[in-house]
Formats: sequence, structure tokens, C-alpha cells
Amino acid sequence: MRTEAICQAMGTAAQNVLETMFFTIPEGDAEMVGTGEPTLCAHLKFSGDWSGEFTVQAPVNAAREIAANFAGALDPAEISDDKTGEVLSELANMVCGSTLGMLDRDKLFDLGSPRVSLESHSSLNMPAALRAFDLGNGATIVFSLAGEAVEA
Repeated sequence: MRTEAICQAMGTAAQNVLETMFFTIPEGDAEMVGTGEPTLCAHLKFSGDWSGEFTVQAPVNAAREIAANFAGALDPAEISDDKTGEVLSELANMVCGSTLGMLDRDKLFDLGSPRVSLESHSSLNMPAALRAFDLGNGATIVFSLAGEAVEA
């Protein structure tokens, strides 16, 4: 499958999910630039007619703000680290499922349980289809999909 088609589906899915479920409106596309601040990542393996891994990553403060929006909290400081990880995992589930559905409506995929990690920088170690959005205030959220169907 062409990387361009995957990036387009991932971008549409991410924008729709961020806006409707997380009340976050991306300000536009962003470039992958490491800021040096800790990054929270949610990794999700999927399998079916093709398999791979889907990842969402965001600076910890941006992830906490997204979690606060999702939970309806007025102050992101009210959201615990554990809750922030859970919400980022849910974001990964929603965007991955939506992306796969857009790419191949007639196929069934199994989504694994997301695992959350805290990284010291924002870089991905695998070739992948990437889509990054500017969340404002210098924060970037990155969605990536790597697997059998991604042309390198």
C-alpha cells in the first residue's frame, strides 16, 4: 500500500478523532522536530490481512492537556500520569481503528492492547508512514504506522 494513502487516511482519522472525542483542534501539519522534552508514547500492535504497529507520541504536557479535554477537567494538572497514559492509549485505539477501516473497509483487524512508554526524545526507530500535527504552543502530536503494507 502506498505510504501517501496511509498518511492521508491517518491524518483524516487523527483529525476527526482529536476534534470529536478529545476536543482538540490541530492548527495544521507539523514537522518532526525533537524538542528535548519527555515524550509520552502509546504503541499498539495490530494484525489481520496485514499487521504492524501504530504509535501516537506527544510531549507529556500536551498529552496531559489532551487527557484533560477528554475527561472534561478544567485544569490539566488534575490529570494523573496514569490517567494521561490511559487516555493516550485510547487515542491510539481510536485513530488506529479508524485508519485501518479507511484503508481496507472489507477486512477485519485485531487491535492489541496499547503499551505506554516515556521517551527522552521524540523519534521513531522504524520506517513508517508518519503524520504530525501542531497542537499550538510548540506542541506536536505524531501518529505513525509501520507494518507489512507500508512501502518504505
